Amino acid sequence: MAMDDLNNEGICGTVNGSLQYLNIGENQQIRLVSRVANGLEKVNQVKFDLANQAVFLASSGEMSGDVKLYTTATLDQVNTFQHHNESPVRFICGYNSKQQKKFKMIGHADGELCLITLDALKVEFSYTLENLLNENEELSVGTFSPFGMNFAVGTTKGNVFIGQFKKDM
Repeated sequence: MAMDDLNNEGICGTVNGSLQYLNIGENQQIRLVSRVANGLEKVNQVKFDLANQAVFLASSGEMSGDVKLYTTATLDQVNTFQHHNESPVRFICGYNSKQQKKFKMIGHADGELCLITLDALKVEFSYTLENLLNENEELSVGTFSPFGMNFAVGTTKGNVFIGQFKKDM
């Protein structure tokens, strides 16, 4: 679920793969998207773009690592950021850099981190932590530093990795 606390509204994903608009103040619930994936797969992650609340990202299923970009203005899917392995998305976190690029970091269970920009609708950088992960260990959480391109990610076995994306982006 992604909430806009200022407007008391949000988007939530369901176990059958649909996306619902919620307006708490008006007690409304409206189906926006019937199926994020082809089958009946639950929605894993939903994340608003903090700079533009009409734009949000969603991923679904345990076999797909794709992240889809939607807009509430037209309820259309605008773009898909594809992941070529069958590894689900474990987190999507946002960051606005000093250069005003709107970055989102997508973390996949298999250890792949993708840094995307919503301005250019492309993957800027991809990095894999797979050699650092132990057997049966997956990424579970991640965050950016508010002062640069540093990131930290945590795993299902309690390990934490700290890194930095390249500075010239």
